[in-house]
Amino acid sequence: MTVHVVYMQTCANWGDARCYVPDKPGDFLAVFLALAALIFAIKQYFDAQNAEITTSNLRDMTDSLTKEIFQLKENSSTRALPRFPENVPAVCKLLDGCPPDTSLLIMVDHIGYSLYSDQDHFDRYLKCLQEAIKRGVRIRLLAYGYGRAKNAIRKQFPEISAERAKPRFANFFRRLGKTPATNEKEFYRAMLLAEEDLFPKINGVEMRLLLEDPPAFFWMKDNPYQIVFGFRDEFPGTGFSFQSENHDLCDQFKVMFNTEWARAEDHWDCRGRATQIASLLARPHGFGRCC
Repeated sequence: MTVHVVYMQTCANWGDARCYVPDKPGDFLAVFLALAALIFAIKQYFDAQNAEITTSNLRDMTDSLTKEIFQLKENSSTRALPRFPENVPAVCKLLDGCPPDTSLLIMVDHIGYSLYSDQDHFDRYLKCLQEAIKRGVRIRLLAYGYGRAKNAIRKQFPEISAERAKPRFANFFRRLGKTPATNEKEFYRAMLLAEEDLFPKINGVEMRLLLEDPPAFFWMKDNPYQIVFGFRDEFPGTGFSFQSENHDLCDQFKVMFNTEWARAEDHWDCRGRATQIASLLARPHGFGRCC
């Protein structure tokens, strides 16, 4: 009791409101629980601070990893495709992936790409191109002019004796509803007329004629970049194709296209082209366009 009284007197000097001396077992328990709650709250505070630091570090690590994955994707974004004409499905997939207002650049030898080599692939290609036009895709197309077409067809088909034995030869003329050609001149003429029939079917495409043979043919869309490109198949053993989403590569092809576009010739309208065709076919050495 003496100790208790002395303690109460000492506490009295501090003020009753700030001093509490437990004198019952329940009071001691309440004080213990209060201190435990305070310690737990302090621990939670520091744990939260550490968690925030850990989360920030994790976010930085995730951002860094994402960049590395994107860089890896960029470095491995160019892939080989089947050779012509089996690359056409990849071209169709690119065309189908163009939403409205996408810019699409096309540099090819003939607008009827694969028309002769694989008619099923061509039908799908033409349909995809027409659907892209309907969706409002902005398409600029560079294709061979007549001089380039003449050189290309003669290099690819200098003579047709072996070609006449192939199924695609008979299928092509069956599709046209014409008697199969018996010589090169008839064959070239049929190619030309088949190509010219396609111009009214791609109204809405802005087109110009190449003045020189391009190093490659390609179809490229933006937002995001994607390209299918290949090399001319005028000679056996060529016709390799690739697909890529690499920005640097696409930028180079875009520069190539814009350079050729700036110096290319505007194409004739359909009536003007028909007049020109009639004049060409009337010459002793008329020629057509292969595809």
